[in-house]
Amino acid sequence: MRRWFALVVMTTLGVTACAAAPPPAVEIPPPLPAVQPPPPPAQKVEETTQTKFTYVPHPERDDVVEHDFLQVDAELKAGFDFETGHQHYSGTAQSLFGGFNQRTGQWVTTGVWAQATTDHDAYAKRLDAMVAQQPSPQHVVRALVRKASLADSMWQGITTLAQRGFSVFSASQLATLNAMGQNPANQGLVQLAQDIREQVEAGFAAKRNTETEYVAQLAVAYYAWAIVFAKQFGVTDASVERARMRLVAFRDTLGVSQLSALVWTAWSPSAALADHTQRIKLAALDLP
Repeated sequence: MRRWFALVVMTTLGVTACAAAPPPAVEIPPPLPAVQPPPPPAQKVEETTQTKFTYVPHPERDDVVEHDFLQVDAELKAGFDFETGHQHYSGTAQSLFGGFNQRTGQWVTTGVWAQATTDHDAYAKRLDAMVAQQPSPQHVVRALVRKASLADSMWQGITTLAQRGFSVFSASQLATLNAMGQNPANQGLVQLAQDIREQVEAGFAAKRNTETEYVAQLAVAYYAWAIVFAKQFGVTDASVERARMRLVAFRDTLGVSQLSALVWTAWSPSAALADHTQRIKLAALDLP
């Protein structure tokens, strides 16, 4: 995952009452890259559920992967998982995405989203390292599902902001904007307040929607590939059921059409497992 650009939030709204300044620009984040590089080949891509993974039994290697997985799993439960009270974002747009002071040209904060992204990347690399060792199919499935859970936790956090009293502006920012907007003697200041409010709210909505879609793509991709891989190798443990249940949750939230599109674009997450030219369809996942 890339490093997130901070949403521009007016951290200092000090505008003099005697003159109206031009409305500040609100930075809109650039489009996100595709979930899984490289891009699709020019030729037609056929549906497939087969992988190139070949398991050669190696008990010592599996023991090492098991130890590493349990360590990561414990750390995630203690400090990252949405289900254990983490990624429960609250506060304001600035505390979530960070802020940029346009007057000083300095970054003020980076926001909790950036920290969650850093943590996501670090844990994802550790889980990737387990898959790269080509342990037993069961260990591969568990690692894929756990990797999906990283983005899933972030997705759950950002899609439930309203449940925790989230506000785009802080109380002090709202007070300043309201004071500016209630100054009939200076219509320029009134208009400036309205412009700031509209631009920041629109910028936040665009940023939130972009990030929400991106983490949904990541979570769906890894859950889907975990199920496909499990079907090929006959893995039927609890992690497979969790992947299905989480995809059902995505389906119920996003709708069948959007989930189908996300699954269809779920390129193989690892060259060790399959070609990047393989895709899967929603029907292959046997969701209840």
